[in-house]
Amino acid sequence: MNRGRPLLEVEELRVYFPGRTRSRPIRAVDGVSFSLHEGETLGLVGESGCGKSTTARGLMGLAPVHSGWAELDGDSILHLPEFAFRRYRKRMQMVFQDPYASLDPRMTVGDILAEPLEIHGMARGKEKGLRCIELMMDVGLDPRFLNRYPHEFSGGQRQRIGIARALALSPQILLLDEPVSALDVSIQAQVLNLLARLKKDRQLSYLFIAHDLAVVRHLADRVAVMYLGRIVELADKEELFENPRHPYTEALLSAVPVPDPKIEATRQRILLEGDLPSPDRIPIGCAFASRCPIATDRCREETPLLLGSDHKLACFER
Repeated sequence: MNRGRPLLEVEELRVYFPGRTRSRPIRAVDGVSFSLHEGETLGLVGESGCGKSTTARGLMGLAPVHSGWAELDGDSILHLPEFAFRRYRKRMQMVFQDPYASLDPRMTVGDILAEPLEIHGMARGKEKGLRCIELMMDVGLDPRFLNRYPHEFSGGQRQRIGIARALALSPQILLLDEPVSALDVSIQAQVLNLLARLKKDRQLSYLFIAHDLAVVRHLADRVAVMYLGRIVELADKEELFENPRHPYTEALLSAVPVPDPKIEATRQRILLEGDLPSPDRIPIGCAFASRCPIATDRCREETPLLLGSDHKLACFER
């Protein structure tokens, strides 16, 4: 795709949580760097616990950022007090994974959608009501349901409400934290098609977090692969799926089923051996070395940097 200028730039982002001792924090995100361009969808993939969701939460001020910097349209957005960061929340919103937990059960849908408009002073009175009706229609829900409570909706409908709430402030970027993983397969396609339409109609940029590579291939323009708090490979979608270079990426892609039964029967699954290091005891060198089939002594002694232009890779042996 013909990318515009970088809208969001992140460099060496680190998010640490308290560990068993002060000298051994849990390094949930340990030096993540990427850029997101206008109108682009960047997929962020990896197994559970690798730091995908924590990356997004750190950018939204919902997790403790230890170090690093991030710029939204040229403005620094990290290490700001809450009152200063609030104006950036209008431009970058988040859709959470669990539609059952992300909506206040004591509020009606109308109140849920109106709350961000009131907090940011974007609409009052009749205008606020009309805006809520527009948001419901934008996500394919009947505006007559504004007086209902979240428990009266299905999972897919709740996620649409969560998307509508995120759109209320007309943001430039949506951070989508596994937005379809908690939904039935039959509903996932509907929500993905909704997200694709909204992106086109509103000229949005997405950071799309997922562990389902088939879903990422459907929606993303570029894909970043995370392992234990770090990005190990980043490339255009087709390039990464057709020419994976990192051993971890190869293992992930080998687990994606192929619709053709003849091809599927001949494919060989790459099974990783060794133990996953603890995030409070990340070893010296490459964190993947203990499970990598091609690791050398250098891999166990030095940390590979994410290098390259169009196809970035953090691996000495490739």
